[in-house]
Amino acid sequence: MNGRRRFDYLAVAREKARSGGLSLPRQLGEMALLMLRKGIGPRYYHLARFWRPGIPLPEKLAHYSDRQYRRKVAELNPPEYQKISQHKVVEKAMLTLFGLPTPRFLGYFHATRGRTAGGVPLRSAADLESLLAGRIDTQVCFKAVEGFGGGGFAALRVERRGDALALVHPLSGEVRTVAEWFSHLERAPDGWLLEEYLPQHPTLRALNPDSLNTLRMWTIRHGADVHVHGAFLRVGRAGSQVDNTSAGGLACPVDIATGRIAAALDLTLRRNEYQRHPDSGAPLVGVAIPYWQDCVALAGAALSIFPQMTFAGLDIAVAPDGPRVIELNVYPDKQGAAHLGFSHSEFFDAAHR
Repeated sequence: MNGRRRFDYLAVAREKARSGGLSLPRQLGEMALLMLRKGIGPRYYHLARFWRPGIPLPEKLAHYSDRQYRRKVAELNPPEYQKISQHKVVEKAMLTLFGLPTPRFLGYFHATRGRTAGGVPLRSAADLESLLAGRIDTQVCFKAVEGFGGGGFAALRVERRGDALALVHPLSGEVRTVAEWFSHLERAPDGWLLEEYLPQHPTLRALNPDSLNTLRMWTIRHGADVHVHGAFLRVGRAGSQVDNTSAGGLACPVDIATGRIAAALDLTLRRNEYQRHPDSGAPLVGVAIPYWQDCVALAGAALSIFPQMTFAGLDIAVAPDGPRVIELNVYPDKQGAAHLGFSHSEFFDAAHR
């Protein structure tokens, strides 16, 4: 831990103590105890907001260290099977094969193996231009096949400008030729998944129209039963096409019984809380997720079709006519529990109750 980080952790602890949280000595003592007994560092202490009064120490000790979480996930999701859902094209094929709704597949761009949904090669700049020529005035989503955290994602509008095609970023207005975009795509050796852009339900679009705001649903299977035990809505920030908390997005816990969201939290150490979206000003607290019960059912169905998978963080988007599976995360970030407000032990034990 470098000196700057130690200063940040201490500064936030002092700030929280002054604003009604646990005293500074109490926080520092708990941080030391969690580090010594569980290998849980001060960053997670702040992300989980353990400085709040009223959280019993045993509950804090019920959270997992990185090593413990990694071991638990490997126990539930055998590593040799995890890659089935971690490769976005293979995952897409599984979901489509079983008839689960996802954004429409357009193609797999790859230098040697690329193909469109119709089986036509998608490997060169000419191949890419041919596909895009049939998508004029629509948006096409490009996802790095081995990407995570929203890295590499772009949704670009296809336009015809004179005799040439252009790809236009809908937020920045940046224009690229097909040749320029091809040069960008070919730098990723694993290739790209191309999908049709998914319009989202007006209720969720109103929160932040620049990003597709999706649900992260912690879902676990026990025997024949699949349950969603926790969920939060990720809402992006103005000017960003992605809603991932690692990219600055907000996390709004969802009440599983009602499908209504609570105040949003950011991913800073201070865990700033928002009753309204800080950019759009849209109210957050109490907003009902459209098609909530359908979202829950879809998350369970998606997990159940992947062999040997017992636990996943399902990313679900809600279109005007219902939910779509965006992707499965068979090794979701363990800090999701910090957003959801329960310990890892509580979550994993729930599957056996």
